Amino acid sequence: MSKLVLALTLLFVSVFSFSQENKPADEIQLLIRADDIGSFHAANVACIESYQNGIARSVELMAPCA
Repeated sequence: MSKLVLALTLLFVSVFSFSQENKPADEIQLLIRADDIGSFHAANVACIESYQNGIARSVELMAPCA
């Protein structure tokens, strides 16, 4: 639970700080990274779908996994 609260707090602070600056509309302001593709089937499906739907901009591969 505390990790969730920390993650949401960091997300809020990141979004708030980016909204205060004058940036071009096409500039990436928040990078969403899909983590641990290759660890198990559900993670693979989630990483692929989030990348294809334009949510994730980066995917991390876990090479030593099955």
